[in-house]
Amino acid sequence: MNIVFRADASNSIGSGHIMRCMTLASELKKHNHEISFICKETEGDLINFIKDNNFKEYSISNSKWEEDAIETINILGKINPDLLIIDHYSIDIKWEKKVSSFVNKILVIDDLANRQHHCDYLLDQNFFVQENDRYKNLLSINTIQLIGSKYALLRNEFTENKKGLFKKTIKNFFVYFGAADISNETQKVLSALIEISKDFEITIDVVIGYSNSNKDELYEIYEKYPFINLHKQTNEISKIMGKSDISIGAGGSTTWERCCIGLPSIVIPVASNQILPMEELSKAKAIILIKDPSIDEYKQVVLKTLKMTFNEINQLIQNGFQIFDGLGVKRVTKIINEMK
Repeated sequence: MNIVFRADASNSIGSGHIMRCMTLASELKKHNHEISFICKETEGDLINFIKDNNFKEYSISNSKWEEDAIETINILGKINPDLLIIDHYSIDIKWEKKVSSFVNKILVIDDLANRQHHCDYLLDQNFFVQENDRYKNLLSINTIQLIGSKYALLRNEFTENKKGLFKKTIKNFFVYFGAADISNETQKVLSALIEISKDFEITIDVVIGYSNSNKDELYEIYEKYPFINLHKQTNEISKIMGKSDISIGAGGSTTWERCCIGLPSIVIPVASNQILPMEELSKAKAIILIKDPSIDEYKQVVLKTLKMTFNEINQLIQNGFQIFDGLGVKRVTKIINEMK
């Protein structure tokens, strides 16, 4: 099958759309599907990252939806895809109807449930206690809905590297706030952890994203600390998580990865669309949630976490395991394989 993804990344919207599409694309490639991406050229677009992972990429330049659709149609006309997968908050029913005659089927990845879609399949991989009515009146009655955490698009490495139950003192921290980290949460967290290191023996692994505008400053400030290990954006995140005791990071798909692998997490929503899903996970006692934290609040929450009992931490891990089993990408791939 010839499959095309329409998704973007930038310094303003982050990398989440591209990264979860890359996860699905990598699994689909194993099943001999031909994969291409259509992306808008902009600062922080991850186009080179897509190419480095051996996927075809076609670039567009317009921002108005009509022009975006026309540019996309021109590309679709050249490659004749069977399936178009859309992961984009600025695309809705108008764009989808305009391009629909140039593809056999459309699958939309969404998690906002705030606009109508014209598609054959709708995938929303977030965890919600009440899932059934999320897209009421937003889809055709013929649209097949793939709703819930069982469809979470996690790379296989997070299933393969599950940590199991927590059995030791918290000493090793994992810090990651996505590709961009617009609000520079990384620096706030590291400032808090450095204060804590005066009284506790800790080590810190920090992943700094491709599009992080503060990356040079972060390296300059923190590479002098022997207990802080700085990593550029890497595909080895599961291995770093595997040796960590606790994580501090943004909401979104990385939270699912942490739950799946068994890494208890302090989570901070860094975008409006992350707030509700993270509140749901907090209610399910699968994460420790804080909102808009200062350096001092980071410090206080970490200190409180360091005093948690083994039973309390293990319950976080167990709850996360139950919600995210790591098999979502295989379930979605199976559905795509069975499309006619």
